Amino acid sequence: MCGLRFAEPPPDAVGLRREILFAASKWDAQVGDIDAIATSPLVLSRAAWQRLALDAASLAGEVLAAEGAMEASGTTGRMPRRLRSVAPSGAR
Repeated sequence: MCGLRFAEPPPDAVGLRREILFAASKWDAQVGDIDAIATSPLVLSRAAWQRLALDAASLAGEVLAAEGAMEASGTTGRMPRRLRSVAPSGAR
């Protein structure tokens, strides 16, 4: 996907990181020893953002259609237990 770039870290990256942690209630900002919050912001062009938003909406529609097809065909009982535990109550 074109239209992506990393910008320079902001002057107050430490303060911004702290604000992100508290505003988003993201208490565990690491995965192992790797920081999960990048120091450089990812900047998307308007076109890249619009493409990403369209793809996300399309994927959500596909998921809903697949869930409906599974429910209609009665195949939800063959879903793995972990999936059944998070499936809508009508699909279990």
